[in-house]
Amino acid sequence: MSPPLYQTRDLRHFYQGRQVLDLPDLEITQGEVVGLSGPNGSGKSTLLRILALLEAPSQGTLLVDGREGPQAMLRGAGGVTLLLQEPYLLRRSLMSNLAYGLKGRLPRDQVSAKAEQALEWVGLNPREFARRHWYQLSGGETRRAALAVRLALRPRVLLLDEPTAGVDASSADLLHQASLRANREWGCTLVVASHDLAWLTELGGRALTLSNGRLGLAPANQLAGPWGSDGQAPARSRLILADGQMVLGPPLPASQPPVVASLDPSRLRLLASPPPPSPGQNLLKAVIHQLTLEPSGLLLVGLRVGPVGLLARIEAPGGQAASHLRPGQEVWAAFAADDLRWNDSVTA
Repeated sequence: MSPPLYQTRDLRHFYQGRQVLDLPDLEITQGEVVGLSGPNGSGKSTLLRILALLEAPSQGTLLVDGREGPQAMLRGAGGVTLLLQEPYLLRRSLMSNLAYGLKGRLPRDQVSAKAEQALEWVGLNPREFARRHWYQLSGGETRRAALAVRLALRPRVLLLDEPTAGVDASSADLLHQASLRANREWGCTLVVASHDLAWLTELGGRALTLSNGRLGLAPANQLAGPWGSDGQAPARSRLILADGQMVLGPPLPASQPPVVASLDPSRLRLLASPPPPSPGQNLLKAVIHQLTLEPSGLLLVGLRVGPVGLLARIEAPGGQAASHLRPGQEVWAAFAADDLRWNDSVTA
């Protein structure tokens, strides 16, 4: 029986003396899809860097294919690759970016075909985009182009750090499709860190949550700041979403203001029409884009609130609350300001 692709043994990591990861026994198997959620500072990006073999843990062991240290090398043509939230492209044409990594790996006459295929996977027509330079791409196109550069290598492991942050819904969907296609076609292992729980749910696979560097299994919606005071009495916090909708939260603590609040999916109610306004209640216009029946019998509903993804956990079909839900349906997402909880933060 082959060992897990990744395995941690009492792994801990520190920055300036502060512990940011504590993973005694994490295992990831070859070909698995793993979604990592958690607030800013929970250790998601640090874990991805360690899995990418870019950073060694401060204590404990990371085993790769059952080996550690200098011997922990990912076998396979593409090895492991990490797509950062702010991806970097070489200052040259998009085709040159793709060809750079393929030269020496493929015969010269196959490089263009492989590069064009990767562009098509992420929805960038080679005839239109191959000759474009890095500065001629939008934010969503840049993220998709950077993913194409990595997919062209056919990596054994693809690590994605906040892949949908700041991109439009169409780009987020194309990133989703291309990543899953790599998993299906050559068994690429996917590990994705994101605040976008709805997007992570679409990926399927195993869902993990990091909080203060420790793993849990219960996903929670994350609403990232900046949060400020609403200036009303009683005092509450306020977050303005990218589409202009406002979220009210509990009062900001007197200490350092947090930047991320959590919302339990079971606290979010879905309504067909807006109720009368009520103090301390949030009401957000949303669109259903995913319905997932959990083993518990509850229904996990993926929502889009502008560019923000949220999850609601409700009674499954057959119950009155969920009998008419469908993807594409507009609904109202309701929850109390006091249902939000401030996340503790660490430094990485």
